[in-house]
Formats: sequence, C-alpha cells, structure tokens
Amino acid sequence: MKFWQSYGWRLVLNNALAFFVLVCITFILLRWLPGDPLDVLYSSDITRSVSLVEREAMRESLGWHGSIWAQGWQYIGELAQGHLGYSIYHAAPVSELLAASLPWSLALVLLSIPLALVAGVLPGLIAGSQVSKRLDYWLVILAAVFSSLPSFALALLLSSIFAHQLGWFPLSGGATLFADYSGWQRVLDYLWHGWLPLLVLAAHGALRYFYLARGLAQQLSQRPFIAVAKARGLNQWQLIKHYYWPNAWPEILTRMTGVLPSVLGSTLFVEVVFSYPGIGQLLLDAIYNRDFPVIQGAILTIGFIILITNSLIDLMVHQLSLRG
Repeated sequence: MKFWQSYGWRLVLNNALAFFVLVCITFILLRWLPGDPLDVLYSSDITRSVSLVEREAMRESLGWHGSIWAQGWQYIGELAQGHLGYSIYHAAPVSELLAASLPWSLALVLLSIPLALVAGVLPGLIAGSQVSKRLDYWLVILAAVFSSLPSFALALLLSSIFAHQLGWFPLSGGATLFADYSGWQRVLDYLWHGWLPLLVLAAHGALRYFYLARGLAQQLSQRPFIAVAKARGLNQWQLIKHYYWPNAWPEILTRMTGVLPSVLGSTLFVEVVFSYPGIGQLLLDAIYNRDFPVIQGAILTIGFIILITNSLIDLMVHQLSLRG
C-alpha cells in the first residue's frame, strides 16, 4: 500500500498539521493580548521593586524577548523537545502542573462517557422506535428541560441541593483533606467527591446522545428490514436489541468526535464550580494571573487529547466500515 493510500498515515499527517496550527494560533493570540504579564506578576504589594535590567533578564529567561517571530521559533523548538515552559506564578514547570491536574479531569471525562451513553442512547432508541408515544412525549419534554440548562447552571443547582442543603456530598475538592485513606477507602473517597461533577457531565453528554439516538431510531423505523422484523412477530424490545442498536452504534460512534470537545469544555466549567482539582481550575488561575506558559500548555494538552481521541474513533469507524 502506497503512503498516500494509507488511511492511518493520512490521519497522522492531518493531526500533525492541525496541532501545528493550534500551536501557532494559541501563541499569537496570547501575545496580542493587551498588557504585560510581568506587570501582573510584580503587582503585589509585598513584591519588591524590580529594576529594568532584572525585568529584561526575567523576560529573556521566559522567552518573551525579541520579536514575536523569534519568540515563536524559540517556543516551537522548546515544544519539540517536550518543554511546555515554566510558570513563575507557581514556581514550577508547566508539565509538572499539568501532570498533577490532568488525571483528575481525565477521570471525570472517561467515567462520564459510558454513563452518558447508557443514560442517553437507550432512552433515545426507546423514544424514537415508538415503544410508547406517551413515553416518547415525556422523554422529549424532560430532555428539552435539561438541555436548556448549561453545564455550569446544572452544576450550581446540584451543588446547592445535594451538597449545601442536604449535605450528602462535599461542596468542593477532590479528596478529603488530611485523611489517611488507602485502598478502596481512598477510591470511595474520590468517588464521593467526584460524584456530583461526574453526574453533571454525564447528564450533559446524555442529552446529546438522546437526541442523536432518537433521530437514528426514527430513520431506522422507516427501513424495510424493520418492517420485516415486525412481521416476524418480534416485540419492540427485541427490535431495539437486535436491530436498532447494532445499526445505530456506528453512527453514534462517529458522532462522538463532535461530542468529546463539548464534554471537555464542560469539564472545565464544572471543575470551577465544584473547585475540583483538575485542569479547569488550573486554567482559570492562569487566565486571571496572565500565566501564558500554563495557558498555552493547557490549551495544547486539551487539543492534543481531542486530536488523539478523535483519531482513535475515526480508525474504529473506518475498520467497522471495512468489515461492513
């Protein structure tokens, strides 16, 4: 197979180009923002006065000296070596900050996706296959009500009810402070702190899958093989299991590439609401303090994860199409 005929290699080239464009856009847009990040860094009342020579030395050490083109080439060179920069505000390399925050966010995303699939696809197939018109009516109304709430509003609502008023879950954090847990106790403590953020993300994703599955089920209901299956005496639940779900799954898998960026974006807002120790809280602090290296590192990391995940999904869909 020739190079340009290989689907996998073309996918790699497309992702590499997309990532390079993301690097350039992120770098340029942050440099075009008004103000100087060093002014924010030295704006504290307890910070001693810094001479012009010291400021220029600091600017040079951070790669903020020279023209924007010189800064760009220097940044790309460091990025090629695996260096995401250094955060003066946190006094730590950006890679270490992301390594400490990213697992919390990925845990929420990875756990929310299967919950969203179960909570969204099955009700959508039930509604679209007309198991009951009344059930379809109420499921659509319920989905419309929840879809009108943005993720941060739903997070505030659940936090107010289940954390503040009922006290069933903690208001913030990812783990109990100063608790000497180990083994399953630690896992349960993580789940106890992360359940409300996880529930918000799962509900947010489930709504998208519900409308998608319902539309697919309505389209499949018009196909001749569904009519033949009904003529054979199969009930509606057998139709969903053996006909609707197998035929809807490839399309649902394909649409996951569009849902994933939305889920990651919602994760950032949800983490801020619950003060969850993920990349969202880190990114918010970086924006407030104009910590350019952390902002660039967080955006590039999120973009890289989206590109890799979408590529894996595309490869799975491509393999399914070849088998089909």
